[in-house]
Amino acid sequence: MTWFKRLAAETLAPLIDKSADEVEEQLVRPPKPEMGDVGFPCFTLAKALKKAPPAIAAELAGKIELPEGGVFTEPRAVGPDVNVVL
Repeated sequence: MTWFKRLAAETLAPLIDKSADEVEEQLVRPPKPEMGDVGFPCFTLAKALKKAPPAIAAELAGKIELPEGGVFTEPRAVGPDVNVVL
């Protein structure tokens, strides 16, 4: 999961004001394939943003801009996680 994990981290990092390295450490594989291929749990952002993780995930999913023909499609909020599909 290395190269696309890094790409996901570089996509999310500027949206949450963290380095790509910090984000990459937190990325996970969702428990079910239909949920996506790479997920970012938003629990660590909840205290600083004073929002519930599902609300943060929804906001982030709406902010992700994916280039046409790119590797990732369908950014989506799934509970407290932001998931993307390869």
